[in-house]
Amino acid sequence: LLMSKDLGKHLLEVEDLLQKQGLLEADIAAQTERVQALNAAALTFSELEGYQPCDPQIICNRVHHVRSCLEELAQLAAKRRKELEDSRQLWTFFQEMEEAEAWIGDKEKILAHKTCGRDLSSVTALAAKHKAMLGELGKRRALLHQSLKKGEKLLARRPPGVSGGGDIHEKLHSVCLRWKKLEELTGLHQRRLEEASAFFQFSAETDELAAWLRSAFRVAASDDFGHDEHSSRALLRQHRALVEELEKQREAVLALRGQLALLAPDHRQGVEAQIRGVEAEQLFGEGAEEAVLRTQWLQ
Repeated sequence: LLMSKDLGKHLLEVEDLLQKQGLLEADIAAQTERVQALNAAALTFSELEGYQPCDPQIICNRVHHVRSCLEELAQLAAKRRKELEDSRQLWTFFQEMEEAEAWIGDKEKILAHKTCGRDLSSVTALAAKHKAMLGELGKRRALLHQSLKKGEKLLARRPPGVSGGGDIHEKLHSVCLRWKKLEELTGLHQRRLEEASAFFQFSAETDELAAWLRSAFRVAASDDFGHDEHSSRALLRQHRALVEELEKQREAVLALRGQLALLAPDHRQGVEAQIRGVEAEQLFGEGAEEAVLRTQWLQ
């Protein structure tokens, strides 16, 4: 049993063999106590004076032989246990690598089907989910580094040419490449989310500005100039307040081109973003012209 070369072909099989080894070692320990007692009893016959039923040397030789066999058995048991422990470390490493590859594969599929949202709120929700995924990635990275260190130690203990070393090296290389690719995909999706967020933020702010400018234009285009001096003065005061607000928006309108230039190329060169920027500038220009005319009419 102790001379067996069966070290298991997967982790569960090795665990089973280790359990059997434990039972065998317990049996050896029990037999050791029995043999020690028998040897002690046998040696008393070699020390008898007068009549001796057997040659004392024969007794000593037999005791020595049994003790040597027992020591050899203990050495074999220790050697077998070490081999099984080494096998367990090896198959634990391969199982951890398989689990890591499966986890990486799942995340690759998720990233392959992830979108960047349709508006600012959906992008924000997706960014929160992606942040949670980054947290998972950090935890898995720590576990993976521990497994990789185990693999490197296993590889260091196997001299060149020893069976299994190539498999360990290949697995280490394969998992490291897949992990690197996953981190690249994660970083790419992070950038896409940030770019989409910037675009939708630009769109939302531009739409809000355009809506205000349309409202301002409608007020400035009003044909109500009052029915007497008092009402005309009141309308003029209101109109001057509108002109001041309109002037404050000039800086925001001028800044649109700069904001557009900071967007990612796909968003910056898109028709939708270009139209939004141009529309806001046109609305401001028309509103400013109409405000000047209304000021003159009111005066």
